[in-house]
Amino acid sequence: MSASLSDAAAGPSPAGRSSAGRSSAGPPDPVDLVDLGPIYRDTRPRLIRLAVLLVDDLATAEDIVQDVFVRLHRRGDAPIESIDGYLTTAVLNTARSTLRRRRVAAGGLLRLGARQDIDATGVDQADLTAEQARMWTAITELPTRQRQVVVCRYYLDLSERDTARTLGVSAGTVKTSASRAMKTLAQRLGASDE
Repeated sequence: MSASLSDAAAGPSPAGRSSAGRSSAGPPDPVDLVDLGPIYRDTRPRLIRLAVLLVDDLATAEDIVQDVFVRLHRRGDAPIESIDGYLTTAVLNTARSTLRRRRVAAGGLLRLGARQDIDATGVDQADLTAEQARMWTAITELPTRQRQVVVCRYYLDLSERDTARTLGVSAGTVKTSASRAMKTLAQRLGASDE
């Protein structure tokens, strides 16, 4: 499996951020939030792909990204060290809230690991290479919990504990789901390389 999950799952990964989601170089520079248009155009496809992998449907993913940009606009000119890191974290947090509301609405009966097919029709993949597109497809075909664990662990660089907290599962479930997902991805992508 030669493609990295961060490249393939959500397109080009956020530049200039450490595993904590922040750049380690110097004080933050204010991001020019007067014109969010270029930032929105450049990051929207990647952010929607990320949100779809977490919440399973395109309409909800688009709403999440839109809400994140509305909140960014309301920040005014507050300094942001890494716009990519800020946006990625905001999408994760909003997706996490969405998942929590779904569980509450279902009276706690919603099983996060239940298979839910993603309707990825309309998800912009124009900026993905062929290898990234193959990885995206393989990840979208994973069971929901495995897909969410892969995104949290290998794209967002969350620890097992933070992934467990984000998804509302145990650390053991995260470990098992990650192991199964990586085995499945290796088989699917390895078979397509032959």
